[in-house]
Amino acid sequence: MSPERLPGRLSRRALGAGVLATPAALAVLTTAGCDSGGVDLPSLPGLPAGNEDQDQPDLDQVQDALRGEQAMLATVQQVRRRQRSMRKALGATAAVHQAHVDLLQSAVEGASSASPAPPPSSAHKLSSDPAKAVAGLVTLERKLSAAHAGTALSSRSGVLARVVAAMSAAAAQQAVVIGRLSTPAKEPSR
Repeated sequence: MSPERLPGRLSRRALGAGVLATPAALAVLTTAGCDSGGVDLPSLPGLPAGNEDQDQPDLDQVQDALRGEQAMLATVQQVRRRQRSMRKALGATAAVHQAHVDLLQSAVEGASSASPAPPPSSAHKLSSDPAKAVAGLVTLERKLSAAHAGTALSSRSGVLARVVAAMSAAAAQQAVVIGRLSTPAKEPSR
């Protein structure tokens, strides 16, 4: 005899489908707009031209986000140059940040010629020790994620808020991925 189904109650099948779909949805959201083969976020339109803060209320925030992404990209590239064993593993991280830099750079350049894009930020100084470099990258990714979350919350533009929130999620995901580089793989139990 089958139990009666209560309205609004999830079945095991529906719950299982939801659990399986969640990682895929998170993957799409965190990598959206980060490469040409993935799902693209709405493009970040150029901010309205003008010289007053009222005309470009989010320009400073876009420039701050750009500087943060440029510094993170420079740092990842620096670690990739110094640590041959991490070049391949950090390739995807570099690609994520390069896509973010490209998107933010195009928005700043489209804002106006009176406000040129900020100069690229320099890389953060990290240890030459691989384990310490990984720990440093994880910390920087978390800080970048928090900074982007703050920008998203304070943005006047809904498009900017969504795009920078996705960048925040991507940086948080990169912190997890990079953190796994320092964790030795567990051997299967017998």
